[in-house]
Parts: sequence; structure tokens; C-alpha cells
Amino acid sequence: MTKLLRVFGAVLFFLALAGCLSSDQRSSNLNADDAESTAAIEARLKNSAHVNEIISKLDEALRPVAGAMKEIEKVLKYGESELLKSRVAEIKKLSISMIREELDGLKRGLIDKKASGEWETTRQVNWPIERIGPAFQNGMSCDQSYVSLAGEPSGNSETVSLTLFDCMLPNPSTLVRATVDEKAGIDAELNLGDLNALLPNGAAKGNCGVKSAEGGGTEMECVPFTEKVGDLSFSFERLSYVGSLVGDQLDLALTISQVSGDGVKPLVRVTATKSPGQPLKVEPTRL
Repeated sequence: MTKLLRVFGAVLFFLALAGCLSSDQRSSNLNADDAESTAAIEARLKNSAHVNEIISKLDEALRPVAGAMKEIEKVLKYGESELLKSRVAEIKKLSISMIREELDGLKRGLIDKKASGEWETTRQVNWPIERIGPAFQNGMSCDQSYVSLAGEPSGNSETVSLTLFDCMLPNPSTLVRATVDEKAGIDAELNLGDLNALLPNGAAKGNCGVKSAEGGGTEMECVPFTEKVGDLSFSFERLSYVGSLVGDQLDLALTISQVSGDGVKPLVRVTATKSPGQPLKVEPTRL
């Protein structure tokens, strides 16, 4: 037993000594393969941290809007018609919430960067695309979607894109295209429109713009757009957000309608407003 304790004590001594050595001293004890592996891991960690910073910038603008949509869902769930109560959970499938969820998932794992400076990370997703085309009806479609977050250098800045690939889409759909400057400032375009309508190949213009706000924070401004989930249509008349050191400011208005063979039947119009230092205010109007 005494001998075992002496051996254990020696192991602890050498571990403590290794902890006191500098990183250069520890590296000198590694062989070439170990040193190369360590350098590769450190590079991947650095690349991953850079990508996470970009994702965080996008998330700063999307998070409050997604939070407002959750509050709208709560209000409609407990105060509106039975039809809306049973279907209001479809709000979770709107692009703002879906993009946030997938960006968060893409932060996990390590990023490899090519010698050219390009990098890419992918993630399989369950995007709510209606599979109603002839291939689906004939049982010939697949049931897979994945998103790719990729970046490439462009002068003194970096171009980053989030692209959705789905077996039912004739072309990939670019959901986010952003330019990131040397100070991690971001200027992004988001496509939050109806994915059933699809984007033409190579299209990049989005429905919303996201920028780093002066003095810190982010701001997002959208032109009117419509998304469809199942037989519900969500028409955003206004969507504007500014986040700064003094607080959040949000102005959102949308109309939820039911779409059928007989046309579009508006169900409810909702506004959500917030000023810095004030709580979010949600007001539904039944139509």
C-alpha cells in the first residue's frame, strides 16, 4: 500500500510540473506529429470562435423578434378562436425562429478552414417544406433537408451565406447572405419569404436587412413579406427592430389568414411594439 502511494504521489508531482511549464516548454516535449495535431486543433478552435461571433451578430437581431413571436403565440393561444388556438403553434415554423434554431445548432462542432480562407459547416434539419409536388405524390421524393453555413474572403471583408438544400427544391435557397468586416461588423440580407415560391438560382436579395448598429447592438428592417405554413398565411406588414445599449425597440404587425380553394380568409391581425425600458405590448384584432 505504501509503495502504491509513492507511485501515485510521483504521478501527481509530474502532472503538477507539467502544469507549471509554458506552452512552448510543453510543446517541446511533443513529437512532430503531436505538435502538428495540436496546432490543427488550435486553428479549428480559432476558426470556430470566429464563426460563432458571426452567428452571434445575426442572433442579436433575430432573438428579440423570435421572442416577440413566442409572446404572440401565447396571446393567440388563450384568447382567440378555436381554429386559431389549434393552429397557432405553426408560428414556431416561421423562418425567423427556424433560422435562429439552425444557427444555434451550427455553432456546435469545429470548423476547418481551407488554405484559400474558405470554410463551411453543414447540419441536417427538419425544415417545414410542404411536399405536395408530383414526385412526392408518386412516392419518388426523399425526405431530407440540410443547411450549410459557408464563408469566403472578399478583399478586407468576408462573405457568409446560410443556404437551405432540400430534395424537393429545384435549386438551393439562400436564407442569409452577409458581409462581415474586419471589426466583425455585419451587413446581412435575409430571405424570409414563402419558400414554396422558391428563389431563382443564385438569387441573394432578401426581405430583411440586418446591420451592426452604431455604438453597439444590431438593427433589422424588413419590407412586407408573406410566409405560408400548411394552410395558414402569415403576412408581415411591418417588422423593424433596433437593439442598442439603452434597450430594444420593436415594431411588428402581421395578419394571419387561412388559405383554401375558396381563397384567403383573414383570421386575426396582430401588432407587437416595444420601446427601450418598456415591456413588449401585443394587441390582437379578430377579423
